[in-house]
Order: sequence, then C-alpha cells, then structure tokens
Amino acid sequence: MNSNQQEYWTMKQIADNLGVNKMKVYRTVTNNSIPYAYKKGQTLYFNATSKATIEDLITPNQSKVTKLSLAVLKSLNEEIASQQEQIARLTKLLDQSQKLQLLAQQQRVAAEKEASKMKTELKQVDAQEFDTRPNEHSES
Repeated sequence: MNSNQQEYWTMKQIADNLGVNKMKVYRTVTNNSIPYAYKKGQTLYFNATSKATIEDLITPNQSKVTKLSLAVLKSLNEEIASQQEQIARLTKLLDQSQKLQLLAQQQRVAAEKEASKMKTELKQVDAQEFDTRPNEHSES
C-alpha cells in the first residue's frame, strides 16, 4: 500500500479480526465515543488509530498474553524439534543395533552348523580309522 494512502476498516472487519461479534465492536465504539474516519451508506470506516483503540478496549491484555503465548509456543516448538531429532538419532541407533544383532546371530548359527559338520566329519574319519586298524584282539 502506498504511504500516501491510509487503510480503513469496517466494524465487521475489526470484529472478525478480534473473533467477536459486530455488536460488541458497535457497543465499544458507542460507549467510548470512538471517532470514525468516514461513513459510506450505513457502514462506518475506522482508521488505524481508532482500530487500535477498539482492539485495546475489547482485549486489553491480549497483546501481552499473545506475546507470552507466542514465546511459550516457540519454546515448546523448539523442544519438540529437539526431541524429534533425538528420536530420529535413537531410531537410527536402534536399527543399527538390531542389524548387528541379526548379523551376529547369523554368524553364530553358521559357526554352529560348521562345527556340527566338522564333528560329523571327525566321527566319520575316526570310524574309518577304527575300521581300517588291524584288530589286535582277534589275532591273539
């Protein structure tokens, strides 16, 4: 908007902005004799100063509460973001740990199979050697 132009608001626009009904704005204007900038038909138009006065009268502590609320929300959002980063890191570490455990288990199973196979082969070799040895007791 051009600096030479001034912005104006209707009671409805101010009410909508504050989240109140138009009648509340009308009563505030009437009870406090707040001047309007101009009138077009039945519609009153207010300049920025009058608008700010109306807003302050309807919600006198809202700006302080809003600033405090925004600060609290910002802090909570930062905490949430930090916790989400921690969750992501912990999830990655858990995933890596599970993969390592699975790999270790697979290696253990493979080693046990290999050991079992070697035992079987060793028994077969021992049995063959036993069968091929001359029977010392039978010759006597």
